[in-house]
Amino acid sequence: MSHRLLHYSMALLMQLFISVGLLAVPLFATQLGATTFELGVIGMLGGAAYAFTVVAAGTLSDKLGRKRVIIGGTLFTGLVYILMPMSRAPAHLFLLSALSGCAMAFFWPVLEAWMSEVGSADEVGRGLGGFNVSWSAGGCVGPFIGGVLYTKSSVLAFLFAAAGTVVVACLAYLHKRPAPLPTAHSRETHAFETDAPIRVDRRLLYAVWASNCASWFAIAELRVLFPKLALVDLEMQPWMIGMLLFMLGLVLTVMFYIMGVWKRWHSTTLPLLYAQILVIALLLIMVIADSPVVLGIVFAGLGAGFGITYSYSLYFSIVGSIEKGAASGRHEMVLGVGGLLGPFLGGAAAELFHWQRAPYVLGALLILTSVAFQEFMLTRKDGVRSSQFTLGPPPSVK
Repeated sequence: MSHRLLHYSMALLMQLFISVGLLAVPLFATQLGATTFELGVIGMLGGAAYAFTVVAAGTLSDKLGRKRVIIGGTLFTGLVYILMPMSRAPAHLFLLSALSGCAMAFFWPVLEAWMSEVGSADEVGRGLGGFNVSWSAGGCVGPFIGGVLYTKSSVLAFLFAAAGTVVVACLAYLHKRPAPLPTAHSRETHAFETDAPIRVDRRLLYAVWASNCASWFAIAELRVLFPKLALVDLEMQPWMIGMLLFMLGLVLTVMFYIMGVWKRWHSTTLPLLYAQILVIALLLIMVIADSPVVLGIVFAGLGAGFGITYSYSLYFSIVGSIEKGAASGRHEMVLGVGGLLGPFLGGAAAELFHWQRAPYVLGALLILTSVAFQEFMLTRKDGVRSSQFTLGPPPSVK
């Protein structure tokens, strides 16, 4: 199996098994009597642990090697999923959710760095496009499988997720040709060769990070809080909830493929703006939608919007840095912050207003605020918006 194909396989399988667990957690917590706010706390703790660990995990992999860190992260994730069905109160899931977030931080940024160490910016872009398609395909199928398994047994869903992480760890262990880690000598001698980083303007980087953070705020609300709304208020079966998340993941996968083969977005931010406008409109539709068909269309559209914002953040984070582990860690930290704030603030809003759809209004408002910030960052001093830009060469190495 080739170096790149193995990484794609690891991303697909890991996200598939994690998605089973991510669906099972809020369903299981609801069975244990968790309130919407408690569901938000569960999601917040997982997101917080992830956000505050990813940079350290990526940096650690720069020093110790990708394989060791990934194997440890996958096995730790499996252990947490084994413990989850033993919980007897929502509070037990608080700690386990935090541990799972910490464990996953030792997988995703490390894998992103591992596959991005060699190649020009265009080659890295193609590789990241394939990576995004792979993990989103797993995230597409995972909720559907999780919904079916959970309908039969909550324990079965968690054990399936745990067993799958062992498979991913075995794939990492069997990989015998790890890419070389960058050294100080290679940074100097290859500063102007094809695998050197390009210079990414900080204002552009802050803008794409803001878009990704706000988008992940909304997607985390969907993953953590929507199952309770669907299960209790809309009286949906777990398999139907999984099907809606499947629709989101399916279109997300298609969008990642499009972003991987279409390169013009590398020099313009207009698709980013249009994607966020679409997400805002769809979140507001969720406020009034009850029909599974309408919700399916909404979830599909959200997948398209989220795919664009994520692609911008990951690409520009990676191509502008030599230390790929730390760079991918910063990208993951940004989305992790959105992932921790979305469930927590969304759950608090639902409890405060006694309205299970309040989180989606909050998500739309946050993305609107993020768009305003991005417009400020991308507007030149002469007041003209910089929708087009050119990426420059790396600074000289002294």
